[in-house]
Amino acid sequence: MRAIEELKTTNHIKIDVQGETDNRNISIQKVGITGVAFRSLIKLGQVELPMQGKASCYVHLPSNKKGTHMSRMAIAISNYQDKLLDYKSLFELCNNLKQVLETDRVYLELSGEVVRKKLAPVTGITGYESFNLEFDCRYENDTFTPFLKLGITGTSLCPASKKNSKYGAHSQRSKINLTIPFKEHTDVSCFIDLVENNLSSSVYPVLKIADEKFVTETAYENPKFVEDIVRSIALALKQENYDFQSVECTNYETIHTHDAYAVIEGR
Repeated sequence: MRAIEELKTTNHIKIDVQGETDNRNISIQKVGITGVAFRSLIKLGQVELPMQGKASCYVHLPSNKKGTHMSRMAIAISNYQDKLLDYKSLFELCNNLKQVLETDRVYLELSGEVVRKKLAPVTGITGYESFNLEFDCRYENDTFTPFLKLGITGTSLCPASKKNSKYGAHSQRSKINLTIPFKEHTDVSCFIDLVENNLSSSVYPVLKIADEKFVTETAYENPKFVEDIVRSIALALKQENYDFQSVECTNYETIHTHDAYAVIEGR
């Protein structure tokens, strides 16, 4: 115990090894820390919901510098725990990292899960569903560029199966990843609604028979290939004048041994 107390009271180490010169003349594009536990808040409409996940931070390391100060990354990220994640706070965090790390390029990644309330479509029974969020922020020189990837689940019904089958049609769960520029007034809930409105049907955490009837009949009347889903979402984004980086969809097939995938890269 005495040794531990002595360590606690010892003066901070003065030698900055990471700041020493490296003579190998090789720059490193990204170096940093990954897998940092992170907890924050996300605003959906007028509601703030908790998000838990992982953070990663990297910097560009010049060829003449030996290393970066990874403890400073961890401290800076810790200072933003439990805060609302919006454009302003992400910019402040990245700017702080840029300053304390004395670099011209910072890369910050935050990924996690948010749980929200969702009511059954007919009976209105309350359930809770989760969806994924990923922030990818780059602060290069004086340009701050944040992106947001939303992971949303729905269902799709095969148009060919419906047209050629005497009884019903096969359907499958669909996973959509929508990547958009994250701006000052980005309303995450609007993009979730836009995606769900362009599937064969939404999915729900709790369903009674009346709800199941509604969901299956909605999907049957709105069949979509994986190609239809990404095109419908891209068109809806364009009609609303929303920029997007990409729309991806994976259909986890129920009667095939493979899955179906499509992506549209945006503007």
